[in-house]
Amino acid sequence: MSATAAAFTAVLIGLLMLLPGVAHAANEVVTSEPADGTTLATSPTQIVINFTEEIGELRIVSLECNTEPINLPAPTLSGNSRVMTVEIPEALPRGLCVATWRVSDSDGEPNGSSLISFTVDAEPAATTTPADEGATTSSVGSADGSTPVASTSATTSTGDADTQTVALNRVETGTGPLWLGRVLSTLGIAAVFGALVLIAAAWPEGVEYLITVRFLRAAWVLALIGTLLFTSAAAAAVTGSSLGSGFNPGAWFDLLGAGWAGSAALFRLVFVIASAWVAFRPDRVLDPVTQVAALGIPALAVAMIGIGRVDGSLAALGVLLGVAHALAMAIWVGGVILLTRVVLSGPGDEDLVHAVRGFARISIIAIDVMTGLYAFQVVAPALYLRSRTGEGQYLDVPLAGAASAFQAGKMIEYQLEGSEPAVLGAPVGTFQTKDGFINMNARRDAHFAALCDMLSLPEWKTDPRFASQQLRIENEAPLMVVIRPLMLAKTSAEWLALLEKADILAAKVNDYGDLFEDAQVKAVEQVVWLDQKGFADPLPVPQIPGQPKIEPGSFLAHVPVPGEQTDEILAEIGFDADRIAALRADKAIV
Repeated sequence: MSATAAAFTAVLIGLLMLLPGVAHAANEVVTSEPADGTTLATSPTQIVINFTEEIGELRIVSLECNTEPINLPAPTLSGNSRVMTVEIPEALPRGLCVATWRVSDSDGEPNGSSLISFTVDAEPAATTTPADEGATTSSVGSADGSTPVASTSATTSTGDADTQTVALNRVETGTGPLWLGRVLSTLGIAAVFGALVLIAAAWPEGVEYLITVRFLRAAWVLALIGTLLFTSAAAAAVTGSSLGSGFNPGAWFDLLGAGWAGSAALFRLVFVIASAWVAFRPDRVLDPVTQVAALGIPALAVAMIGIGRVDGSLAALGVLLGVAHALAMAIWVGGVILLTRVVLSGPGDEDLVHAVRGFARISIIAIDVMTGLYAFQVVAPALYLRSRTGEGQYLDVPLAGAASAFQAGKMIEYQLEGSEPAVLGAPVGTFQTKDGFINMNARRDAHFAALCDMLSLPEWKTDPRFASQQLRIENEAPLMVVIRPLMLAKTSAEWLALLEKADILAAKVNDYGDLFEDAQVKAVEQVVWLDQKGFADPLPVPQIPGQPKIEPGSFLAHVPVPGEQTDEILAEIGFDADRIAALRADKAIV
């Protein structure tokens, strides 16, 4: 073989190895029940697939109906290990179902994967639950006409007729009125509450601008329209009635029997209506007499968003976490919208600085940031796996789970040591100095002796209470109560110089200004300073670990203000200069 042919062959093999994984095995489906592409009058009770070759240990079947996963037991084998059967424990809903299978050969090597689709043309049969007196099981569709779902429901009496209601969180939201109302309502409520919190906490001068008042009123109108649509669609969905009947205020009370989510939807409307009292008079958030009510009423509307997500047995925990996340989300979303719409297009530069600084103080939501990082951590390998195998994954990254994972070490510590963590060394901790704070660890015998000399306490070196590390831990309280006042005699720099000479581990507790001036931070360019329109001085922006560095002058180094790139974008999609000018004259663009 010539060198050219060998090189060509090597390149070809390399390219083939880069292609996404594709099943090239000979194992194929001979028959299946249900057959691929069929429509069934009733739900099947099992899926049976007959293969051409023997199936190995790996045999996986997953099922989705109307994009919702269905739990299935492990498949079984029969017919000389060529027939795979999986039972369907519950009747499937009406709609399209897709069964995805993957098998190996007798040696355990991947030997085929594909899917079988079929359509169920009937609703699951209604059943009665004897343990729930007065309860029935009914098939209830959503208000937008999406696929109905079977769910246990309570029967309530309205007039002369019985109305069956299903829990709201058991209703398919689809993409119709229920979904649209929920989105508009959530966005409007978040805009109102987040803006009011920003004004009350950091930007009191905002209420002096007419554009702020108009913004809050418009956001409240959006919240009201969205919540009315959401409440009406929810009332129709939980009773299986038409959307038009859901706009009858009398029908809204059916939501009280639709679980946590149903009650929260009704009370959301009540608190949104009440929020008009502050939305039309935002100065009430600054008046000490009315401030609690002015922030409390829209906060309750936001809380209903979180309560509406509650499901399962741990309702109390769900309420707590749901409300906390909803409030954090609203503060962040509302603050961003207010800054974008009002501050950047209305007030002067000084007000812009005040508002941005205030928003930065109240908008760092640690749990949300952690959850985003955990989500990225699992999304990236899932996308890579899909590119290699063609198969997707179901990813579940809840806020509560992220918060728990971040505290894994403290959880173990709590289990082993109880609510009061054990002292690991003394004297160890944060100590106040003449001009700040330092962290110090002098638990080793040699370090403790050196510290005793610094503090003019040589007698401690022979004190039996402090003769060993364990004894100093046991007597931490009398030790620390003497050391802390003595540390106030010198500045942080003076103490650090002495501690460094004695090889005692110590460091200054820095603020952000100290961080910016740190030699290591400067050496690795951990923080880059960028000019931004509207600010007299450059702003510090930390580099994201693992990502390309932000260089001054690059496209990453500039955040465009609203309207800055309007002409450029419109020109790219075919608008000429005259048409752009006409749009600007009509105030259609900024």
